[in-house]
Amino acid sequence: MSQKLYKFLKKEKFPTALCPGCGHGIVMGALLRAIDGLELNMQETVFVSDGGCVGMITDYLLADSVHAPDGSCVALAVGIKKASPNLKVIVLSGDGSMGSKNINHLVHAARKNIEITVLCASNKVYAMAGGYPCATTPMGAITATAPLGNVEQTLDLCKIAYAAGSQFVARASVYHAKQLVRALRLGLTTKGFAFIEALSICPVEYGKRNNFKTPTEMLNSLRLGCVPSDISTAATQKGVTDAIAIGELTRK
Repeated sequence: MSQKLYKFLKKEKFPTALCPGCGHGIVMGALLRAIDGLELNMQETVFVSDGGCVGMITDYLLADSVHAPDGSCVALAVGIKKASPNLKVIVLSGDGSMGSKNINHLVHAARKNIEITVLCASNKVYAMAGGYPCATTPMGAITATAPLGNVEQTLDLCKIAYAAGSQFVARASVYHAKQLVRALRLGLTTKGFAFIEALSICPVEYGKRNNFKTPTEMLNSLRLGCVPSDISTAATQKGVTDAIAIGELTRK
């Protein structure tokens, strides 16, 4: 990580507790680069997270942060923004929590156009909980509780945010790190509700069960499996190898 980003970090807490090869480190780096590029005042910024691996990122940021009860980070972020409108409020959550426990809060925060930025790191599995399927696990993917393959359809969180009225929706992968930084910059400057999905990787709980030998192979699968698109042509995830639309999906 660039030396200039250390000013945002609690260096005494490193190394992180993230597993080797976890994509969430790239997510954290992209977020800090976006914040640095915009010269956001960290004294006027608050981070809200809940359970899951991505929630650990806030532990390393030199800023005010709150760990909400699992599944309540969006609701808590809305409360903070209502109480202190001048604060920049950033939500960090995973696809497990955002796709199930937070989904109703996501919909209504977008519908009411609350000015918060939601960053969802999607690694296709409940990783911290032991590797069982979540809302974004592709059909056919092997998990701890679906050894013959996941049989449930996936939720496209970006389409849900778009349909609910989000002012800005974008998706990028940790392979496409520069695109992710750009999406975060746009999301952080949106005058209204913004949702960014960062496609991440989990070599431990997802990769090893789905024939990925290394984190590099997982990153390469994102390179090959992500296609530029918009919300009208975004492909539904029907299988492990289906293309996933990335890019800026809407800006109002």
